[in-house]
Amino acid sequence: MKKFILLTVSLTLLFMNTSAQENSGKVSELGLVFTNLNSFGLRYKYGNKKTLFRITSVVLNGANTSKNIDASSINGASTSISGTPSSNIGFGLNIGFEIRKPINENLFLFYGIDLINSFTQSNTNTVSPSTYSYNFTDTNNVQRTLSTLVNNTSSSTSINLSSGLGFVVGMTYKVNTFFSISAELVPTISYTYASANTASTNYNVQWIPDKIGNKTYNYTPTTFTNTTSNQTAITRGINYGIANTGASIILSFRIK
Repeated sequence: MKKFILLTVSLTLLFMNTSAQENSGKVSELGLVFTNLNSFGLRYKYGNKKTLFRITSVVLNGANTSKNIDASSINGASTSISGTPSSNIGFGLNIGFEIRKPINENLFLFYGIDLINSFTQSNTNTVSPSTYSYNFTDTNNVQRTLSTLVNNTSSSTSINLSSGLGFVVGMTYKVNTFFSISAELVPTISYTYASANTASTNYNVQWIPDKIGNKTYNYTPTTFTNTTSNQTAITRGINYGIANTGASIILSFRIK
């Protein structure tokens, strides 16, 4: 991983130095990057007409939700429970350079290298209500049904870190002096570390008889832990190839 970072930074500095020496007109651009329908980001480019340094901040996803659950409670009463609060966030930061090759006055190809880094995290906590019922005959020889609510719980936390190299190739069309639109494809090779932790607790009910003498007139529910589990899975590996997540559309505005 350190070799990836050193290689990309060294190549970027080399080409930026070459860019400064050429001094063929300063270029500064700010753009919106769209990848699929749920990923977007900002990109800043600086250099000259041939070589540009680029830095991209990508927002992958983000959410914070909670769902209420209506469930049957004691003796059939209804209650509202906050059941599934969850949150997730993801972002990336890419640094690299690109070299432009003009085809005509308004159209040119470009290629380059990006150091690609991303981080995602998600958290989910779930309450799953279960109603337990018990039928019995009281001291007056009347059939009765008792019910109680048990809240089983589960939670999960996952973290994903990725870093690697992207090999950039694309095409830009200059709409006018200030605006341009680009399409690019970025095959990647990256190292990924993922950690996922899950925990759950399930409950059960024991009905304790309430007696007068030798006669049972009622039952009291008591809750006890039935099963509890907790496990963590860690995944590491090298990923490479081309996917639709590496294809982007960029709308750019020339600042300088």
